[in-house]
Amino acid sequence: MMPHPYHSASSAKQGARCARAWWYVYREGRRDPDIAWEDVDATTPPRLRSLALGKAVHACGEAHYRGEEFSQCDLPGQIYVSGTPWLPRPSACARIEVEHAIGDEPIATPGGGRIIVARTLHGVRWAGFRDLAVVRRDGASWPAGLADTAQIDYKTTASIARYALSADGLAHDLQACIYAADWCMRHHVDAVASRWIYMETKRVRRSLAVDATITLSGALDVVAPAAETCRMLDALTCADDAAPNLDACFDYGGCPHHATNGGPCNASRSLRAYFAAEETKAMAIPADMLAKFQTATPPAPPAPPAPPAPPAPVTSFGAPPATTPAPADAAPPAPPAPPVGFGFTAPAEPAKRGRKPKAEAAAAPAPDAPAKPAPAGIAATIAALSSELTAAEAAIADAEAARDAIVARIAEAVSQ
Repeated sequence: MMPHPYHSASSAKQGARCARAWWYVYREGRRDPDIAWEDVDATTPPRLRSLALGKAVHACGEAHYRGEEFSQCDLPGQIYVSGTPWLPRPSACARIEVEHAIGDEPIATPGGGRIIVARTLHGVRWAGFRDLAVVRRDGASWPAGLADTAQIDYKTTASIARYALSADGLAHDLQACIYAADWCMRHHVDAVASRWIYMETKRVRRSLAVDATITLSGALDVVAPAAETCRMLDALTCADDAAPNLDACFDYGGCPHHATNGGPCNASRSLRAYFAAEETKAMAIPADMLAKFQTATPPAPPAPPAPPAPPAPVTSFGAPPATTPAPADAAPPAPPAPPVGFGFTAPAEPAKRGRKPKAEAAAAPAPDAPAKPAPAGIAATIAALSSELTAAEAAIADAEAARDAIVARIAEAVSQ
């Protein structure tokens, strides 16, 4: 089998991550189906939905700088518009390149379907398309931080905080360095400014621009190890020669080439890789927001008020009931029955076997029945329980107010 005629940044990255997955994609042609955003529905797998959405957002960028109309009402248009504050207006550009192929060496694609151009770096031919390159027109207004000449790339992402590169990470990104090396060699310059614009695809429309100036020498240093990886991939002769990376089996929701997903790979996946992939799904909180949460101290809830003392029991004549001291050897009085209507129920008397006939039961001496509580005692119990209930309701209200205050402070911290 002939070596692949060219490589791309995504090809080299996939080969470095898992050589067997690279073989299935680039040597056997097991690629993801190309689904248009208009054809995405509830049955579309999340990975294919993300690819279709990213392509649709890039199409909006192409239309914008080619002077064509694009819908700003659907999701791809809304996502792209969120990134336009980081982009120059087309009228402010003296020169615009949209989806320009890198390199100047024509090569034939496998099967002879079409001719593309590539750039040879470190003995490997690299192909790709730059999303946008702009040159500022004299005197035109320009986005803050953007160099007068810059190459720009659009990146759709579920989370900027989790996936966006830093400026240093961009300066060492393989795709950015391949494009920068091509620009420098084509225009005979030593460096080029690069801007990656990240646009979130979830409910909140947020975007971020990351800038880095990439030198030709720095770009070639980054490409060198990737070129060595590509030569190793070109030397593979079959899928069995391509070692699988078990840590990559659960990337992007699960490798589509594994047997569990209908693919040909039967590598034994590890639980460690599964839990590592699940851990990356946790929401990442930016450091500045996390610091705000850690320094915020919610107010202490107020202490509940002391319950009022129960009123003294009174008789119907307005005077306390007279009491007589019990003899020292008298048995303690039976406890009063619990009041009715406050959640108490008197236990039912268990059934007894061998009941006496009615006549015999009538002749038997009746046991001493417990004395009924006086009406004044019931009134005192009701008054005491009512006071406790009022105090408990007040404490609950205070706790709910404290909770609402804490939630409000957290919401304010998140919005800042």
